[in-house]
Amino acid sequence: MPSRFVRLAALVATLAAAGIAAAAPAQPPAQAPAPARQAALKVVARYDLSITVDANRPSEAVSRVKAAKGAMALLGGSIAAGTIEDVVSIGDEAYTISSTGKAERILATLLGGDTLLRRSEGAVGGGYMASQRFSESRGTKRRLGVNTDYPKRIAIFYKNGKESKVETVNYRIADSASMPYLFLRQPLPLTAMTIAATDGLAIREFIMKVSDEVVQVGKAQVAAVHLTRDQRKGDDASLDLWVRKEDGMPLRFRVGLDDKYGVVLEQKLRELPPVVK
Repeated sequence: MPSRFVRLAALVATLAAAGIAAAAPAQPPAQAPAPARQAALKVVARYDLSITVDANRPSEAVSRVKAAKGAMALLGGSIAAGTIEDVVSIGDEAYTISSTGKAERILATLLGGDTLLRRSEGAVGGGYMASQRFSESRGTKRRLGVNTDYPKRIAIFYKNGKESKVETVNYRIADSASMPYLFLRQPLPLTAMTIAATDGLAIREFIMKVSDEVVQVGKAQVAAVHLTRDQRKGDDASLDLWVRKEDGMPLRFRVGLDDKYGVVLEQKLRELPPVVK
């Protein structure tokens, strides 16, 4: 059984993890109100990953986390941990997202592999994406998949090509690849919202608070909306997502497991793309 840390880390190294869809009834996406027609959209975004580990903090961490802590103790502070390239295509009715991550040795130790491939496909409508097919692979040893059947209200989970379980779907869901992009060219949230999302291992609901903030990307100061998880339990991972106010482009994404494990994973946009219209 994967540890809680590994399950939550999967949300990130996207990381991706923390984007996000407002919890709405799990009706078939095709039944959503038809959105106003927009030009087909394709965005390529590149992010830098970093990891911060408190090597002195006692934790319940698994052996891989302890190994990463040992390495970080020698290096100190926050270090570069890898890169992510996302290719996002959005049409009037459907979207696809392909995410390719390349981890440096420290993060590879933590995640059990140096490559992370994710793909999300689903429906567009009703103001946000609805994930229908999601897959994730780390090297050749760990392959996850989720197929969501909204009319039947179920999500079928697969591990290494074999069905592992079925969960009831009460809301439209996001996934680890689509999470950061749910507000791209969509109305931004103004108040706290509930989110349903999967990392390929389970479906979870999150309550996200909303605030305005300024984020630095390169030399630019960018007006942003900051969504942060309302942590209700002591072992909850912290989730933070910053999106550009002008168009919902994800700027920064962070998963913090510091309270329990002393680990923070973060991805930051390498350079600002043009505003999406």
